[in-house]
Amino acid sequence: MTGLTRQPPEVDMLVIGAGTTGLYQLYRARAEGFSALLLEAGLGVGGIWYWNNSFEARFETDSGMRGHLFSAELGAGRERLPEDAGQPEIEHYLNHLVDRHGLRGDIRLGARVRSAVYDDPTGTWSVLTGGGAAYRARYVVAATGALPVPLPETGGAGRDSGGAGAFSDIGVCAGGLLTVGDRALGGALRGLGVRGRDGLRLSGYWADGPRSYLGVMTAGFPNFFFPGGPHGVPDDPRHPGDQVDFVTGALLHARDSGREVVEVGLAAEEEWTDLVRSTLVSSLLGDGRPRESAATAGDRLGAFIFSEAGRAA
Repeated sequence: MTGLTRQPPEVDMLVIGAGTTGLYQLYRARAEGFSALLLEAGLGVGGIWYWNNSFEARFETDSGMRGHLFSAELGAGRERLPEDAGQPEIEHYLNHLVDRHGLRGDIRLGARVRSAVYDDPTGTWSVLTGGGAAYRARYVVAATGALPVPLPETGGAGRDSGGAGAFSDIGVCAGGLLTVGDRALGGALRGLGVRGRDGLRLSGYWADGPRSYLGVMTAGFPNFFFPGGPHGVPDDPRHPGDQVDFVTGALLHARDSGREVVEVGLAAEEEWTDLVRSTLVSSLLGDGRPRESAATAGDRLGAFIFSEAGRAA
């Protein structure tokens, strides 16, 4: 019929990115009774294990990390991946988890996010994809990782042509610490066209580097989270899963207390950002300061602000 306007789908949560973090977030959201959809730019799930389809891509850490990253709960009923598992087996395993837990029906492949805009009166996000699909959600969880996205236009092979893909020139030391510093982080997030309260653009707000609280949220962008992104704990691969659990706990608290909006204040953001940056520098210089300080400082909901929609904090 003509003359009718289709309303965009409404869900509690939109997850962006079908890597291990995004898949676990989708699983946790559904398990806790939130309606959720996951948008993935690629034509398959797996995140880096989809895009980097080189046979040389494999785990480089112990089996304990693998068991946690893929979740003991998610992976129940199947043996853990062997220590020398390569990309094909890892991607196959992730697809197994998606099917085993019935997640595929809530995943939209080939859905590259073009923009995400916050609406203060309703406390919701409007999200558009490159294909023109429109969504509206209470929460957006951008599980896009800390590194820049593959750049096929730079001449890299990428998924479609069977190679490993081209990423920005980023040096990574053995522990996973980005040697080019803080500015390189959050590349994928900056490309999503995210606009928060009063039209604040994330790309501009992070022009001098990412700013966050606990590596999961940034001031001025209510109901927007990014577990597994910048300002996490670089040498603890289990941390993204912990962040998903933390974000889910915050949303459960909001639901139980009848609040629709979750955000973080500027003071808490500045404190965490300064801590992360000082820890990054000290780690690079090897001055003996404990690298785990960023992981152990302030892991509670105390700095979060819970409010009703339309009432700015």
